[in-house]
Amino acid sequence: MSLIYTVQTIVTPEYEEEFNVWQETEHCPWLMTMPGYKRVLRLKDETIPYCYVNVWQIESMEAYRNPLRLARAKTPWGNWLAPYRKKTTRFYQMDSHDEMQYLVENPSLQTIVIDQFSVKCDPEWKQYLTAEYIPHLKAKKDILGVQRCHTVQTEPEPAQVIFSGFSASFQDVAAMFSDTEQKQKDFMTRKAYSVFSRRLHGERVFL
Repeated sequence: MSLIYTVQTIVTPEYEEEFNVWQETEHCPWLMTMPGYKRVLRLKDETIPYCYVNVWQIESMEAYRNPLRLARAKTPWGNWLAPYRKKTTRFYQMDSHDEMQYLVENPSLQTIVIDQFSVKCDPEWKQYLTAEYIPHLKAKKDILGVQRCHTVQTEPEPAQVIFSGFSASFQDVAAMFSDTEQKQKDFMTRKAYSVFSRRLHGERVFL
């Protein structure tokens, strides 16, 4: 089953516009010509200023480790921008049916929520996610799809990760999750973080 990896980048404000041009015209198109790269979705993180998230779907870690990928990622333009961006990369194995393709290609997609839960391989916790939390997500208004994943060996401890896509605005989706947290305080103590991001409209979707 495919891998997903996210690259979260915080950009120096003065270079935000150039960063987005580089992403749109060079970085994403170049990497999408690499063997094993299937699709990418660009998002604007609404919880952190000047922060962007790329959600990449690849066939395997071999695609990411390909020396040619590194060469294409380290272009003169990208190297010049490197001091003005701080990035964090995380890798996930998909656990459920591939809904990422549907989310990426769906023109109604406005908001992606990325929830990471520290589970420490707890069977009861995983059962709770499957039997209660994910059905609860799928019952929400304006939900488009839910992709369940788990972190791979590059992360310091095991975690379950859920990508959920909505046709609603960031503000409306954030309000939905705020209500959920009030109702499930004990459950939410296991949540490591939650990222609310909006799709960058007006940009191409790379497939």
